Amino acid sequence: MEFLGTIAGAETDGKLAAFLEKSRQAWLGMMRDKNLRTFDQHEQRALDESRLLARLLLEERLARNPAVRPEAHDQRPCCPKCGQPGQRVTGTKGDLPERALQSRIGKVRFAREQWKCTTCRVVFFPLGPELGTGDGGV
Repeated sequence: MEFLGTIAGAETDGKLAAFLEKSRQAWLGMMRDKNLRTFDQHEQRALDESRLLARLLLEERLARNPAVRPEAHDQRPCCPKCGQPGQRVTGTKGDLPERALQSRIGKVRFAREQWKCTTCRVVFFPLGPELGTGDGGV
């Protein structure tokens, strides 16, 4: 684990170490599971373990996205219906509302600022255009 010190600095080390420990536990769990008999059982266990690790990676990456809490005035997210700039609903400090998104790897949880459109009267939680959610109906 000597590469821990070369990746992103001290802030990340704890989270990376926790992820590596989860990976180690997943590997050991699968290697020690004596109930796996068929190829299908082996494959399903590997898929289950990889989905857990993929979800952890995705949730951490989403938490680091600048769209979590846009700071600049020109970064105000636009209404998904009319395209007009939104108005912030959540405060600029404190905890953000948590959301869940059903993805190909299961439910992924993330926090985002809440915004509203006074024209359309909708409240939305933007992910940001750089995530490429496309027309997935987020």
